[in-house]
Amino acid sequence: MKLVAMSSIKKSQLRQTAKVISQAGFYHFLRQFDLQHLLPHWHLLFKRKRLGAVPSATLGRLLAQLGPGFVLAGRIASLRADLVGGEYQGVLRELDYSPQALSQKEIWQLLRRELGRGVEKIFSHLYPEPISHHLLGFTYRAILKNGKRALLVINNPKEVERLHRNLDELRWLLDWVLPRFSKNQARAWHEIWSEVVRQADNLADLTQIGGQMEIFLAHTGARRKFLIPEVIWEHTTPRLLMQRTHKLPTFSDILFGRQSGAGAKKYLIRRLLEFFVYQYGTLGHFLLQPKLEDWQATTGNRVVANNFLGTAWLEPELRRAFVAFLYCTLKHDSHQSGKIFLKLHYLAATRKEPQHPSFVVADNKGAATSKQLRYLLERAWHGHIITPLPFVQAVESVCFLEELVTAFDFEADFAYIFLSVLQAELPKILGVKKGAGVAEVVKQIIK
Repeated sequence: MKLVAMSSIKKSQLRQTAKVISQAGFYHFLRQFDLQHLLPHWHLLFKRKRLGAVPSATLGRLLAQLGPGFVLAGRIASLRADLVGGEYQGVLRELDYSPQALSQKEIWQLLRRELGRGVEKIFSHLYPEPISHHLLGFTYRAILKNGKRALLVINNPKEVERLHRNLDELRWLLDWVLPRFSKNQARAWHEIWSEVVRQADNLADLTQIGGQMEIFLAHTGARRKFLIPEVIWEHTTPRLLMQRTHKLPTFSDILFGRQSGAGAKKYLIRRLLEFFVYQYGTLGHFLLQPKLEDWQATTGNRVVANNFLGTAWLEPELRRAFVAFLYCTLKHDSHQSGKIFLKLHYLAATRKEPQHPSFVVADNKGAATSKQLRYLLERAWHGHIITPLPFVQAVESVCFLEELVTAFDFEADFAYIFLSVLQAELPKILGVKKGAGVAEVVKQIIK
């Protein structure tokens, strides 16, 4: 990673960012990393005294004020509690950003410019109120001229430009502070930065999101329990993503009684968990933060996934390790989980690692699955074990999945259903016999 020249991102841009950080109460951050030189002289003289410790919630407001790139970086950094601190992790994990809204006139102008035709030639109706938002724009419902329903994701060009400016600032700041970190910390921040860039590239070019949807569709087409919307490529550009949709109840609609369900909750939950186990263990691509609004129910207890704006990727070896780790956790065998962590460490470590890894845990059997997973990660970091970021992302994905299932049906036993689904797929993913014990599963990973 090369230092970004200050001239390439404008001194005024960096100084404005530093000023906002200091005014929000984080002068200590600038002082800790020797960044006071970015502040104007009058600010140092008159503002410093009243800039002390601030509540963690202020950090969320600060990042939202700085822009979508800082919010994205905060969300990804929240995966590493050992780096950001427990007092900030929860705030960073729940970060939200409301992009600048587009007027109806601006939407029509953008559609005409992107598609080369008037809106009236493509849509019979375009609903003006968005149904959801993401870092760079909004999702709208529409009806095409042929009567088919569609979802239209639109990026605000101004937010895309702001994201790119944020990336320049973040890159410069990261290069400035990295020399002050330990080797393990620097490695972790490198991983975080690479993931920030990857996700930012995907969000800024919606054709990449469409391509990922095609990957899901190609790999799950034969598995009729899961439905992936078709991308309408003739109406998809870097700033627009159009997909087919149907008038079906979402999980949120079913939960709050807005529409009757197309199947029983317990079967829909099982289908959902089967879909995610397939993602983690076979497909490699997986959804990061599943929410109730992103899923629809259709006949035959099948589920439809509608939001692919946040995905990550597990390499084949990591997939196998993660599935084995999940199995150990659901079986409450933290000793075997430690063996998987150590295997991952020695795959990534060099001979010059400054510290030897260790893994020591206490009994945590009574906790929810998400608490067990996060606890095991924290113990791994405490023992200086190198943990690949995609592995950590997969853990967080399961945690969001548990929240979704618990909200959808509070009577559902997430751990029991998840373990049942996982056991059924172990022979295909790891090549073990059906009903294999934990030791046999872990042996497949560490041999």
